[in-house]
Amino acid sequence: MRQLLATHLSMIVSLPRLLCLTALALLPLAWSACAQPMGSTAGSSSPVKHFLYVAVDGAGIQVYDMDDGHKLVRTIATVPKATDLKGICASATTGRLYVSNNNNGGSNIEHPVNPGTMYCLDLNTDQLLWQKSYEPAVDRTAMTADGKKIYMPTWEYGGTDFNLVVDALTGSVLGKITAGPAPHDNLCNLSGTHCYLVCVLTNMLFVVDTATDKVIQQVGPFRDVCRPFTIDAKETRVYMQTNHFFGFQVADLKTGKILYDVPISGFKESTTTTHPSHGIALTPDGKELWVCDAGNPYIHVFDNTVSPPKQIADVKVGQPTHWVTCSIDGRFVYPMYGDDPKIPIDVLDAKTRQKVGTVTGSRQMIEVDFRDGKVIAVGDQYGVGR
Repeated sequence: MRQLLATHLSMIVSLPRLLCLTALALLPLAWSACAQPMGSTAGSSSPVKHFLYVAVDGAGIQVYDMDDGHKLVRTIATVPKATDLKGICASATTGRLYVSNNNNGGSNIEHPVNPGTMYCLDLNTDQLLWQKSYEPAVDRTAMTADGKKIYMPTWEYGGTDFNLVVDALTGSVLGKITAGPAPHDNLCNLSGTHCYLVCVLTNMLFVVDTATDKVIQQVGPFRDVCRPFTIDAKETRVYMQTNHFFGFQVADLKTGKILYDVPISGFKESTTTTHPSHGIALTPDGKELWVCDAGNPYIHVFDNTVSPPKQIADVKVGQPTHWVTCSIDGRFVYPMYGDDPKIPIDVLDAKTRQKVGTVTGSRQMIEVDFRDGKVIAVGDQYGVGR
């Protein structure tokens, strides 16, 4: 009995000491928890997941995991046999993606066989919401940042001089914007206040105020009819390609005047096309321009921190290039050859300029970023300054 009482008394006397020892033992665990990186503790936001959505001619949309070597993770069935794809755009605000196409069996025929169409996809559910037809045909569309309006060219071979303004939620036509003949490529700025229109039978770039849907400025004249282009983040410069020029021009968006002609050097210009250089992207930080080459299996890199931009690298790829865009964070560059699914596209690391993957052949691709299963950011079919 005495021994049992002594044992209990010993435990009571030792209790503070045990508590102290226990607290000391738990200190490393507490420190480890405090030392975890922001965003990785319980209850915090999940990491952002980056995906590349590639609209494939006649085969829906293929989705690639950009964080896992551009591994194909799924294919979304959209509109059966949608061919002659013309453009892709998306909104993080509404979580919707849009693809325009003509179903004409090729983009080089001179007369539309069918009305153009555009379909709308819910990015959060992969469900097709609607498909609408547009006369006479469609081309490379652009969307305002709030996801409310789409500016739709009526095709370079459509015989028109107007763009359609489309309600992005319903697909209904809200109005028309008359600019130059043969509307072809449109681009909205990141804030959604301006839309830039290229019409391939004129050498002027048209600037639209998206609040009024009126042309408020013309930039140029450029040396020939306008082709692909891009703009910087502050909308001070436009980098424009034209017919019959192997390179690009730089213009001041404030004054509308041409500043520089920048040729591609060291390579032979293609003589089999009217646009020997078709496709140009500005990296998100605005420091480099990646310029396509229609006659050689290369894409050319220019230093944009100097004026005029200076050619600094020539990156060999699988085919002559026809379009190019970048990832939102600037990690990757996507030089595109055409819309043939049988010819894969090289994925390039923007820093090393080395090939790090491939995706199915298409010129219609856009980055979509998710967190906790919801869209939080989208890229652009153009490589633009951010």
